[in-house]
Amino acid sequence: MLVSNQNDSLIEELNRPPRTDQSGDVDLEQLEYNLSLSPAERLRQNDRWAEFVRQLRDAGRAYYGEEAST
Repeated sequence: MLVSNQNDSLIEELNRPPRTDQSGDVDLEQLEYNLSLSPAERLRQNDRWAEFVRQLRDAGRAYYGEEAST
């Protein structure tokens, strides 16, 4: 069963802890991925995250009210 084997492989990959530095604080795979991006790609990625955070803040303010923003 090819699909089952692919699913099993994917599940194993997702359950594997990330490679980290000696302190365990830095995800080396994420670092390597980000370094593989061009500067323009990194800026686009940052812009998408900034927009996501803005939307979360707006949703929180709409739900909890303006005073909850601090």
